[in-house]
Amino acid sequence: MKSRENELDLETRLTKFFKKLFGIGLLLAGGLMTMLFIAGFWMFARAIANFSWRIGVLEGAEVNAFALLEALRGLEYFFLAPLGYLVFLTLIRFLESAVKAGSEPHDEPRSEKQMIAVKVLIINLLIAIVATDLLSKILGPKGLSLEAAGTEVFVMAAFAGYFVLLERHRRE
Repeated sequence: MKSRENELDLETRLTKFFKKLFGIGLLLAGGLMTMLFIAGFWMFARAIANFSWRIGVLEGAEVNAFALLEALRGLEYFFLAPLGYLVFLTLIRFLESAVKAGSEPHDEPRSEKQMIAVKVLIINLLIAIVATDLLSKILGPKGLSLEAAGTEVFVMAAFAGYFVLLERHRRE
């Protein structure tokens, strides 16, 4: 009887802790996401200004190339922005479901499915980030080395393989 009360007390304390952690983490992750979106919008605005009004010291085709690379960097920031929030949210949901596993065992499959769905979204964003980086290296002034191309293609293939495994597991 005493141990059951201690377990309930521990679960209550952990639940309160996770709620506080969730609030603080949500503010930090939301702030980071907002800053990355603002940086992405700023890069897009610079790219549009350089492309449309030829603002800057570059001339001709260099302006277009610079604007395109700046837009790609802004796109990378857009893909990167929600990652911190998604990872934090998944981690908190996983920890909460682990705490509640003893009291609500029927909830575990739902939380696992939610975690897999968020993992799929994260993998999609990571693939998009690597693909955008590869494209910016191809279009960049330095060009693309064989080592960099091989590494990025390998990373995208590994993420794609993991994505396929997650999708199969999610559909089961």
